[in-house]
Amino acid sequence: MLRLQLKRIFRRKKKKSFNEKDREKVLSQDTPFAIREAYNSIRTNLMFSGKGEDCPVFVVTSAQPNDGKSINCLNLAVSFAQAGKKVLLIDGDMRNPTVNRYLKKKSEGGLSEYLAGISRSVEIRQTDVKDLYFITAGAIPPNPAELLAGERLGELLEELKKDYECIFIDTPPVEAVTDSSLLVPVATGFIFIVQAEKSDLTVLEHSVAVMEQLGAPIAGFILNKVNAKKQGYYKRYSRYNSYYYKYGSRYGYGKRDGAYGYGYGYGKPAERGTDSVSDH
Repeated sequence: MLRLQLKRIFRRKKKKSFNEKDREKVLSQDTPFAIREAYNSIRTNLMFSGKGEDCPVFVVTSAQPNDGKSINCLNLAVSFAQAGKKVLLIDGDMRNPTVNRYLKKKSEGGLSEYLAGISRSVEIRQTDVKDLYFITAGAIPPNPAELLAGERLGELLEELKKDYECIFIDTPPVEAVTDSSLLVPVATGFIFIVQAEKSDLTVLEHSVAVMEQLGAPIAGFILNKVNAKKQGYYKRYSRYNSYYYKYGSRYGYGKRDGAYGYGYGYGKPAERGTDSVSDH
């Protein structure tokens, strides 16, 4: 009876528009070379930031909503899987799940049900990408932060790390809710997604400062929706980098206190900065 009552308080939330074109942003062999190369470079540097762990856990977030964190979290996981790593992707954004829509999976029957004690085990789903596995966010619960703060998440990750070589977790924006900060004890590194020409640098600095005060290891930043015609604009972000330079025509690379940052743009030259998927 208690489990039935718990299921009833989980509510559905109307999702914003999502179409097939959004799924074209998922990394594949059809993705433009410059973008694939950008993710390859990020992957290489994240491997070096793994602190020697057999299965590092990277948490992907952003300061504000709609900066592209979910598609970047998915594409990082795909990139690692393409390199032959056995990868687990967890949608930890139980407030507004998105990754499942890219993968054409139903969200229910995932993380939230397990953390709430509704399910005794969590369902791990295969994806169309070799070596990439996925745990959905589950039904939207009334108390996501409380679920993430419980002991079950840490225990789950310890068990999962025995079977995988890398874990990526998509989480809500830092400024919106506290969910991301609750993963500090279990994270190898946090990756911030920054949307070019949109993200407020003051807000971003505040988010990073908050996370660092909590002891969060900041692995780096990804600059999303880069417009190559406005390269000068992106130098504003150099306050996070000890250096920043343009690579080819589509992405930049920087370093901050040992952390690495990248930016890229989707689409034809005239479309860069507008064709990239916009998710939360």
